[in-house]
Amino acid sequence: MPLDTGLLITPGRVVGQPIDRRDGRLKVTGRARYAAEFDIDNLAHAVLVQSTIASGEIIGFNLADAQAVPGVLTIMTPDNAPRLPQAGSGQSGTAGPLVAKPLLQDKLVYYNGQHIALAVADTLERAQQAAALVRVQYREAEAQIRMQDALGSAYPPKNFRNGARPPDSRRGDPEAALASAPVKIDATYTTPVEHHNPMEPHATIALWEGDGDNKRLTVYSATQGISNTRDALAKLFGLKPEQVRAICPFVGGGFGCKGNTWPHVALAAVAASVVGRPVKLRARPPADVHLQRLPAADDPALAAGCRQRRPSPRADP
Repeated sequence: MPLDTGLLITPGRVVGQPIDRRDGRLKVTGRARYAAEFDIDNLAHAVLVQSTIASGEIIGFNLADAQAVPGVLTIMTPDNAPRLPQAGSGQSGTAGPLVAKPLLQDKLVYYNGQHIALAVADTLERAQQAAALVRVQYREAEAQIRMQDALGSAYPPKNFRNGARPPDSRRGDPEAALASAPVKIDATYTTPVEHHNPMEPHATIALWEGDGDNKRLTVYSATQGISNTRDALAKLFGLKPEQVRAICPFVGGGFGCKGNTWPHVALAAVAASVVGRPVKLRARPPADVHLQRLPAADDPALAAGCRQRRPSPRADP
């Protein structure tokens, strides 16, 4: 039933008229197929290994136990990961969509939870077991974890938005306007960290077909921009855009977190190339622990109305 807004709506116009959400019924009935749900033959599974320090350098891996897990196809680390044509320092100077780093191209650790290795196996459970058995040796450095402590050394980025526009926006003469204003507001506002948490987690299925000029990369990926994904992967792998196909018929929420092409998308494609078969990679979601406290009462309505719920803190995957 249309919402009665009390406004006069001209017949035939879109605004104010009931419009069906084309994907709504499919999503609420579970028939919408997301990136991780496509049925691909001969599919292998990849699981990320993430750093346990916030800053430093990897000085070695012990992969013996991980490689001994039945069904393991490869353990990919910076020591054996293929070198990517556009993943070097020059990548940041290239205009257009890019794949975010790191991509197992070096052993530097920039943050806790950084992707530092990838276990690929014939089943998800075997890949998970192998990833858990990867042992890493670090040379740990002091991490800068408070923005306030680093503001003194802050500087404007040299290539903001890949050169698409300058880092600062300026209109008019703000200094003169502030100096002559009868009333001035000069304050600093801060906002807490917020985590966009869509119902569909980050996931990618990657497969390669053909070779030479006929080589084709197809990715089923959770993305808010299939053209950006296509262009970023083409640039990263040295392909023409028409050699890459990004498929995403449904997006299970994004809130901006699926606007970029993240490392796991490229790593799924690299892994598929290494093992010679399609690879599915689902980014590990953050841990989630909830505390529920319900008071006992003779009146069920009173008990239902008194509830404390405290979700655990979240971090980006």
